[in-house]
Amino acid sequence: TMSRTLVTSALGAAHGAGDYASEIRLLTHIGTVYEMWEQYTAGMEHLDTALREALDHPETGYPVNVQEGRVMGLLGLKKISEAEQLAKEIIAVMEQENRRVNEAQTCVLLATVYRAKNESDAAIHELKLASEISQAGDYQRSLSNAEFTLADVYRTLGNLAEAENHADKAIRATHGSGILSDLPHRMQVLAALQASQGKYRDADALYRKAADEVDALLVSAANSAKPLLLRAASDIYTQHFALVTEHMSDIPTEYSIVERVRGRSFADLLRSEIPANTPDAEAVEREVGGLRLKLAKATTDNEIAELRDQIFIAKHKRWLTNSEGSLKRRPDQVLPLSVIEHSLRPSELLIEYVQTPDTLYAITITAVGAKLVKLGQAKDISGKVRRFLDAVKARESAISEGRSLFDPILGAIPEVENHSDLIIVPDGEL
Repeated sequence: TMSRTLVTSALGAAHGAGDYASEIRLLTHIGTVYEMWEQYTAGMEHLDTALREALDHPETGYPVNVQEGRVMGLLGLKKISEAEQLAKEIIAVMEQENRRVNEAQTCVLLATVYRAKNESDAAIHELKLASEISQAGDYQRSLSNAEFTLADVYRTLGNLAEAENHADKAIRATHGSGILSDLPHRMQVLAALQASQGKYRDADALYRKAADEVDALLVSAANSAKPLLLRAASDIYTQHFALVTEHMSDIPTEYSIVERVRGRSFADLLRSEIPANTPDAEAVEREVGGLRLKLAKATTDNEIAELRDQIFIAKHKRWLTNSEGSLKRRPDQVLPLSVIEHSLRPSELLIEYVQTPDTLYAITITAVGAKLVKLGQAKDISGKVRRFLDAVKARESAISEGRSLFDPILGAIPEVENHSDLIIVPDGEL
């Protein structure tokens, strides 16, 4: 890829120029990226090279980022004792050098080591210490990471109330850190914790806020980052849909949740922006950047909503030269269900499938109304889909496989018998 070529080129240039600090930094970056891909052996090779370079050039200082990366690599390679020893070494050096933010970050790493050893009490101790250090120094990012990890520890221990408390603290610290890309997932986790405790209305509201955050991030995200954001949006919508379906039973809301995420995905595919690195594009980026800074400092819901709308409009200026109609309807402004119903002919049945991790549903819409049908376990139906496709690909008759698949996905919908024209919106493996 282009990014890999650029990093490799920069690494060669740094080595040739004797810029050891840059070389160490780039080797560390490459190593941690490998670890993100769970290629721990390759990651450790680069990190060990960075460590040797740092030891050969002590003027570059203690290589805390290299060593933190090595802790994660050792964990990935299941070398738990070595990871623990190294994490404690980093903390001791950071404490001695009074580098408190790095000390807090490494306490979170050490807690991860303790969790791998199933030592929850020790993990909680390190995370609370990281939280105290971060609060004292106003290190919002390390505070958010410590609190979010604490929430996960308490969740695994079954203490959902304490998990909710720390997840809420993590979200507030995330706002303070300005790292808004972490917000959707953390809101999703808190919403799931609230739902697990029967706080369905609170969870519903938080899932909506998480979806709002995804929309705001998509507006200003680079194209390379959008697939990850859309995947996050998909996880949020499936959990939100399952919550409303199982506990609130509201067809218009269920429909709007599905259509919002699908409209967002299709809108993103259809966009074509003005060329980058032009005066128009740079002006748009400057305007959006200023608005994003204001959003990070906004405190009230009205301020946040107004700034998100301004960001949306500002970002869309890059498409105005190509398509003035691109602003006619935002992807999160879903057509009401009643409009869809009135647009259907009496012979038409619209079936929108929705697959959550556990269950396959169908929203059925006709000219006279809509309802939700629970079709069955997603795993069972996915198995029938694969068997049918395998038979078709093998050029077999696939009659028995087709009948087996027909029963749950169409036979379970009574309206199919009374409507000659079917409009299918698939999901998952369908």
